[in-house]
Amino acid sequence: MGIRSEALKKFIYAVPGVVKQDRVLAIMTKVEKSCTVIDERVPLNPEFTNSKVSCPIELSLPPGVMLVAGKDDMVVDYNPGIWPNPPAAALMEMSHFGLISIVVELKKFKHSYRIKIEAEKGAGRVLVELTGVAEVEKGERIALLQKISEALELPLEFSGSNSLPTGRGKTQVAVSYLEPPNSSTELQCNLSHDAYSSLLPRVMAEAKGKMDSWRVVNSGSRSFSELISGINRLGFPCRKTEITYTWRLRSHRDFAAMTAMAVRNEYGEVAQSMFEFEFGGDKRGQFDMAANKKGGFKLWFSFDLKADQSEFTRVTGIKLKEDH
Repeated sequence: MGIRSEALKKFIYAVPGVVKQDRVLAIMTKVEKSCTVIDERVPLNPEFTNSKVSCPIELSLPPGVMLVAGKDDMVVDYNPGIWPNPPAAALMEMSHFGLISIVVELKKFKHSYRIKIEAEKGAGRVLVELTGVAEVEKGERIALLQKISEALELPLEFSGSNSLPTGRGKTQVAVSYLEPPNSSTELQCNLSHDAYSSLLPRVMAEAKGKMDSWRVVNSGSRSFSELISGINRLGFPCRKTEITYTWRLRSHRDFAAMTAMAVRNEYGEVAQSMFEFEFGGDKRGQFDMAANKKGGFKLWFSFDLKADQSEFTRVTGIKLKEDH
């Protein structure tokens, strides 16, 4: 178990070994009685948890834990089921929550390619990536992109066999062409609301409803609970979905819930910053903690001055060793 040293004060010490919950409570009580807690730190450093869950998604948190809106919160499925008729209008409406990506793999014109259709903030975008074309010359790649673009009815114009496409009207387009031995060429263009709503069902029909993956990334403007409700309501197909969400303890006294959160986390451990405290008149320290899924805890105390650790041990009786 570990914790990032940059989140701590300059001089870092640890309680030796991995301790159990009852000893954590005893140490915390000693600090609270011998020192003055001056700053609750649990809101300052929320923790990420990655879990695999079944659909419909149910997120049940232990008492003492609350969700925090995070821009990196997401739900992703790399092996979804069939979704022949995704509701384009509803997906576009949900895109105000964050970025929605649907990826399919197709084979046409004797080549394989990946299509990613995205919606975000009420607007659409499509990315087409050619794969397995390391030996194909640039002109042939552009010709292939033109065929795919015409088949998908993308708002693009091609003026020649070696000329990259341009967008019609206000459509912005970008093409990334990698020389051999790299094997990919990627075309990206934005889509209007209507173009997105028209393209998505055509692509899904071509793929017979089979997706390579889908992903919903929270913009941070809505709670993760709202994001999950929207995903469940729209009926995203999934088997085992990966979710990443942000949480924190309600207070440092809820530290026992960290074990349950470590069980939920694919890495088997979590960390939280507990509180800052004052002792000896003008000396300050910081208390941080990590927990593993087996019920063990690792405790850190950090100080601005090296000499403050000796005074802390004298005041509290808590023995520490240098760490980090």
